[in-house]
Amino acid sequence: MYRTLTNQNQGTMSQTIRERGKKVFQTLKENSVKGIQAIAAATGIPKSSVYRHQQAIVRRNQHPD
Repeated sequence: MYRTLTNQNQGTMSQTIRERGKKVFQTLKENSVKGIQAIAAATGIPKSSVYRHQQAIVRRNQHPD
């Protein structure tokens, strides 16, 4: 399984691609955050990754499971 390291306020956390996708989805759902930079700041995920996950959610038009 692919894992990546992200630097967050709480330290370094290893997350799978699916975990990051769920985190982006939850942030969009719970906070109605629209901007890539705002989502990246809220999740600690790089802007490029947030953009890819957001586009995948739009393409699927469903929960990222």
